[in-house]
Amino acid sequence: MNLRQLMENIALEQYTMPCVLLNDRFEILYAIGPVDRYLQLRPGEPNFSVVQLAREGLRYKLSAVLRQAVEQRQPAVEKGVAVKQNGEYRTVNVTVRPLSEPAAPPGLLLAVFEELRTGKRSHKKKTPPPDDAGDPRIKSLEQELQSTKEYLQSTIEELETSNEELKSANEELQSVNEELQSTNEELETSKEELQSTNEELVTVNSELQHKVEELSRANNDINNLLASTDIGVLFLDNTLRIKRFTPAMTHIFNLIATDVGRPINDITTKLAYDRLDQDAKHVLDTLNHKALELRATAGAWFSCRIAPYRTLDNIIDGVVMTFIDVTELKQAHEIQRNARLYAESIVAAVRQPLLILNADLTVRTANKAFYRTFQTIPADTERRRVYDLGNGQWNIPELRELLEQIIPQNESFEDYEVEYTFPATGRRKMLLNAHRIEQTGDQPYLILLAIEEVTL
Repeated sequence: MNLRQLMENIALEQYTMPCVLLNDRFEILYAIGPVDRYLQLRPGEPNFSVVQLAREGLRYKLSAVLRQAVEQRQPAVEKGVAVKQNGEYRTVNVTVRPLSEPAAPPGLLLAVFEELRTGKRSHKKKTPPPDDAGDPRIKSLEQELQSTKEYLQSTIEELETSNEELKSANEELQSVNEELQSTNEELETSKEELQSTNEELVTVNSELQHKVEELSRANNDINNLLASTDIGVLFLDNTLRIKRFTPAMTHIFNLIATDVGRPINDITTKLAYDRLDQDAKHVLDTLNHKALELRATAGAWFSCRIAPYRTLDNIIDGVVMTFIDVTELKQAHEIQRNARLYAESIVAAVRQPLLILNADLTVRTANKAFYRTFQTIPADTERRRVYDLGNGQWNIPELRELLEQIIPQNESFEDYEVEYTFPATGRRKMLLNAHRIEQTGDQPYLILLAIEEVTL
């Protein structure tokens, strides 16, 4: 057997004063020692209230000392309380102490009963002496009457306090009632405002429905526009994943509807170019547009333009690629280039001096025979006015008349004889032949001036 537990049990039973642990409702939670001397279980439904269980002579004193300890929040003592048990009286001191230990829950009380030893008590009922003044019964009744008076006085004070609290509570209830009435009025106002807001929401909903219909029509128009145009448009997000594309893009990339969301570099292309994803990444990083001319494997040419995709809030949300078929334009440029090279070859091969002038009479080009005959070079001839050539040696009045008056009115002139002394080559007699060359579009005309030298 545990000796420590044995000693603790003996000490609690033999040497510790009876005490009970109470909660904030004065109900017994735990008891130590012979508390049955002061507390008695009543017949009927069990009740753990220490005031209800108190024996005769103790109830009112115990109630008073409990309330005093709770109100003052410090230990309260009631001395010399006569408690009746089995026809005889015990004198005890009652101490009630609120527990303030950190580990104790709030509101706990400890009631301790300290019995005063006044000598050996007889268990037999004694005959009261003739003198009523020494009768313990009378003393007990007087003590109980005094306790009852004190209890009644305490009850009256508590009742007055309760009345004051009820009066204050009544005033608070009236104030709350007024606040509730005000709140009710505010709720009525809020109800009207909500009704007005509901009407506004209905109006806004109608407007939104109208906007949705307009947006749907605009979306249909855009879809039809993109479907009807031959311009290929490809929309990519910030991670270069496909967001949307026009039907024309299927002729350039091997795209199907389920490719939306896939990276652009996962899609095979019909272009002879494999750096589109890098160009798109560069545009995203620099926000600069990029223009390319790309050739397809089938021989077609496309003009590609890569630009950042900007939202209405000026937020970059990817890139947009446009592809325009420029095959015919490329072929036309190629034909024009070949024609120009062909014409330049013919001009260069002619042994007769030739000049090609712009409409403002600046030299566009000259052939080798001109440079050789008049002993000059291209740097001193091209992009200069014909009158300024050779330090003004071509500023001939007859030539001015031909170029400034005859050519604007007539398409050509032939065998116009001019005789002039040139500082570098001496006196020369020439036959001038000029022809006005019309260009397409808004381009100004050109003048072909042929110089035929006549022997003097």
